[in-house]
Amino acid sequence: MNSGFSRALVPKRLVWLALLAAVGLWAGRVLWLPGLGGYLVVADPLEPAQAVLPLAGAQHRAAAAARLVRAGYAEVLLITQIPLAEPGARARYVAQVQAVALQAGLNPERIRVVPGYARTTYAEAQNARAFLEGRGWTSLIVVTDAYHTRRARLLFRRAFQGSGITVRVRPAEGGAPPEAWWTTPEGQRAVLSEYLKLMAHAVGVR
Repeated sequence: MNSGFSRALVPKRLVWLALLAAVGLWAGRVLWLPGLGGYLVVADPLEPAQAVLPLAGAQHRAAAAARLVRAGYAEVLLITQIPLAEPGARARYVAQVQAVALQAGLNPERIRVVPGYARTTYAEAQNARAFLEGRGWTSLIVVTDAYHTRRARLLFRRAFQGSGITVRVRPAEGGAPPEAWWTTPEGQRAVLSEYLKLMAHAVGVR
């Protein structure tokens, strides 16, 4: 009977231990949750480059890239094109990025549109490589949201492997704050999406 009684207690003990562990993790979330967001963020040392590329998406990326050109860290700002289905949306997207750059004080001649369309970050990297190689350029700064920097660097390094082109990745101000990602729906979506895409990258999906 003692043996049966002990076996009956084991599951209850495990349940209590699991509950205590869950409560402890939640109580200490401000200690470990920032690390999940922080892991996604990388920032290469800032060095002058021939071009800066804000990855397609939010306009604050383009604004950050334009500031780098204005500060002398890049000669031109590149715009990659995304295949939006709505009629006229592609041209409007390019025009919006150009407007952001011009508003930041860039001269129009320092803005270049990269040929081709890209549905993914990896495709953006491939198009950018072809553009730079066609001009004999050897350096590029990539600007994207902070939570996107680690994966962007992985993808650009793969796409630029063997090219001899130096690529540095820098986080743009704005977007979901990685250090407090769990406090907003935007941050939760961003971090979850990035971890899922990092896992996909680990098994060869680009």
